[in-house]
Amino acid sequence: MGNTGVALGRDGAAPFINPATIVGIDDRSIAFSVNFLSIQANRFRRFHRPAGVDPRFARVQLDDDTVWSRRITALPDTICLFIAFSALNGSGNGAKEDPAPWRGGRQKLALCLANVESDDTIAPALFARGQTPGGATTQAISIARKWTRAQVGPTYSAQINRRLALGASLQGAYTSMSFIQDASSLTAAADGGAVESALGMAGNGSSLDLVGIVGATYELRALTFGASVQLPALHVLGSYAASLQRTFNATDAHQSILVTGSGSYRAKPPIRVSAGVGTKNDRWTVEADASFDFGQSRAVGTTLQTEALSLTDGTLSSSANEATDSLRTQPTLNGAVGGEYFITPRLSVLAGIFTNLSAVPKLEAKAVPSLGNLLPARSHRAGLSIGLGSYGTGGELLFGTQLGYGWGEMLAPNVYAAPSDWSVVKTQSFSALFVLAGNTNLRSIKRAIEGVRDAVTPAAEPQRGP
Repeated sequence: MGNTGVALGRDGAAPFINPATIVGIDDRSIAFSVNFLSIQANRFRRFHRPAGVDPRFARVQLDDDTVWSRRITALPDTICLFIAFSALNGSGNGAKEDPAPWRGGRQKLALCLANVESDDTIAPALFARGQTPGGATTQAISIARKWTRAQVGPTYSAQINRRLALGASLQGAYTSMSFIQDASSLTAAADGGAVESALGMAGNGSSLDLVGIVGATYELRALTFGASVQLPALHVLGSYAASLQRTFNATDAHQSILVTGSGSYRAKPPIRVSAGVGTKNDRWTVEADASFDFGQSRAVGTTLQTEALSLTDGTLSSSANEATDSLRTQPTLNGAVGGEYFITPRLSVLAGIFTNLSAVPKLEAKAVPSLGNLLPARSHRAGLSIGLGSYGTGGELLFGTQLGYGWGEMLAPNVYAAPSDWSVVKTQSFSALFVLAGNTNLRSIKRAIEGVRDAVTPAAEPQRGP
């Protein structure tokens, strides 16, 4: 349903969107969501020649300066266990059967593990060939970039009365980031010589933070309103290591730089307010949501102890320094609209649209030898989802696809500058994500186990009388 769920969520995403909605999920259930196949294509415009060309490279004419990257990946997404409090303490009829719906205060507990953010771009062995007045030029580039954020923790929700439900979630958020960008070129010069240029950087960081989410749902006539707040995160620990190398060799100049650094790293989840409204009956469900991320002055930051070695025309020099860099984010508003229509009581069609605009402002490259380029890319995204739902006594199963289009920017090495440095290029991406999701309950699992047991160990035949 287009990433909706603030008001009517009922799956494993509920604890991370609005904790209050879990109180309406079937008792003793296990919910899961698996993004089992993802197809993504990225386009990087003018990547092999992102900016001006130094005169020592003459008039470089490349066959094509645009890069395409295509990749198929598979990864798990979310798994949750939902248990009613009455089932835990054996009160009411919870010892053998699921508790009845609202009886003066239904309560629900969930334990979830989810990959809530993921961005993976790998494009190795990209190359371009071209001509100059002095001969040929060849450039080779490899890119690998990955960003993930996983959250795990408990969620609690309670039905305060027939209309109002409240919920809270405490999550440990583990953010992992790594990237490699490496480029080199060899160009024939007009004087019969050659120009060698190379530039590369790499970074690897992780941050552990605690984040709380509180939410509520309220039913008013045929509508259900939902709201949640992701509170300011508490940073626990983090580490970061980075390196940068640059080489330039020409007839009149020779220089190599190697910079390394290690230190702290923080990447806090955003402060977010979400609201939604939905309605449903026996035939259809419709929901519309909006979320607002507050900007942070230091959303991503690091303090590094750096060491730089420089070799210029045969002379080696070194320096050590402490560098503090940070990346701010700006306020961002996103929306989603989705619906589900039941063709039969057991079969439904789901669809939705959504936006996922980046809170990162326009990229500005920090010049070599800085290690402060903490985020080498940013991307906005809009998408469409469609799928089928199947419902039965054992639970529900949803299968569908999410089509996305992204646009943004990324840093690109300009190895036709003298010496080489970073530039910003435009990017586009096209993605198709195939999703399998649903839930089952512990009673269905128990019946399945008993069925297997009876099949393996059939009951003994009754003894015949004398």
